[in-house]
Amino acid sequence: MKKIMAVTAVLVIMFAITMNKETRAQDTALKLAVVNMQTILNKSEAGVAAVKMLKALAEKETKALQEKQKALKKLETEFEKQRIVSKPAVLEKKEREIIRARRELELSKEDTRRNVQRTQARETQRVVNEVRKLLAEYAKINGYTMVLEKNDNASPIGSAVLFADPTLDITADIVQLYNKQYRQGSLGPRR
Repeated sequence: MKKIMAVTAVLVIMFAITMNKETRAQDTALKLAVVNMQTILNKSEAGVAAVKMLKALAEKETKALQEKQKALKKLETEFEKQRIVSKPAVLEKKEREIIRARRELELSKEDTRRNVQRTQARETQRVVNEVRKLLAEYAKINGYTMVLEKNDNASPIGSAVLFADPTLDITADIVQLYNKQYRQGSLGPRR
């Protein structure tokens, strides 16, 4: 999937560069910029706040799971103590309780994992959508024809942008603008 996106991005760039001569003659010079979305997610105040919120959620969920784990341990300990002196019917009932508690714990773990992943995806998408709107406005105001995403992380397929002159990178400007809007309260959930 990433390969297809990379190839598509390269084709779009090639198309933009080789636009017909009539279009170029109409004084529409190609003005490019690059931006690193991962840097924006990691360094913007909204991104940092989202990470902080996710950590708090994960800690809360972990504490709840630890309580369930303690309750299960307590049941298992009681079972082991009663194993010698209790009747088989009582032991069987206690064993069913332990099995049910284990299942509930596993289900809770899975629910917690899914909940945290869903929340992370939702918050990331919110920030990305806000940044995209901001980028569109910024590009329009500053006369950019195209803004491409660059990725500094090593990936098996690389990035659609293999090289860009550092002067084309507007990431710092976008982080600064995004932080300003975030502080003014004109964006999604706050700290």
